[in-house]
Amino acid sequence: RTRQMRCKVRQVTLRRIPKRALLPGIATEWADARKVGLGIRQWRSAQKACLHLLPSMEIVRDGLILDVGANVGDWTAAVLAADPSVTVIAVEPGDAPLAVLEGRFAHDARVTVISCAVGAEPDYRDFYVTEHSHNSSLRQPRAEMDLLYSGEGWGASSVARVEVTTVDAITNGRPIALLKVDVQGAELEVLQGACATLTRTSALLLEVTFLSHYRGDTTFPALHAYMVERGFELANISRPFMSARRTALWCDACYTPRPD
Repeated sequence: RTRQMRCKVRQVTLRRIPKRALLPGIATEWADARKVGLGIRQWRSAQKACLHLLPSMEIVRDGLILDVGANVGDWTAAVLAADPSVTVIAVEPGDAPLAVLEGRFAHDARVTVISCAVGAEPDYRDFYVTEHSHNSSLRQPRAEMDLLYSGEGWGASSVARVEVTTVDAITNGRPIALLKVDVQGAELEVLQGACATLTRTSALLLEVTFLSHYRGDTTFPALHAYMVERGFELANISRPFMSARRTALWCDACYTPRPD
């Protein structure tokens, strides 16, 4: 009987090993979610939108978020899933992703879609439409990007003429909980057109690059210097995206106002 009991204990232990192996990761994820008052699904959405880089999720609670370079709206959707209380202004100049973006949020009163590019001043500019819409930009992609990214659609398939506005014109004096900028090389231009808005912005998420991806773009050192000059500090960064040569290409950076 004792031998049978030992066999049963061994069988139960063996059956539990796979579940036990999963518990540390799930437990950690659950604990992280609880710390910021979210469920696991909300926490996963927050991580997808890089909201975990913020000092506190309270920054966006019930706030207005500006998504500059919204593409098809994946980031906006993740933010809404993480915190349904927010409202979002999503800005996108590309015709193809814009059509998806507008259709996706057509019946969501929390989202306002604006069809234009964003820069330092109102204008009309050439917009380089690439094979993969995520790479489209007001700046021309460098030919070597296809090599660094293993051909991920960097070639310009067409050039469109688009209207350009500014962040200050879009916000029109309203306070912004979070300004997200993902404009493929035109980040500094966007920030230069947001001087008034930055004084009433609680946090920024910027996609920053560590080497030039577009002609005339601005990489991380200059962007960081600009943010420091405007009274912000680097609060957090995401894990960098690495090239095939194991060099850092880009990451997401979170900036918050520097305490006086």
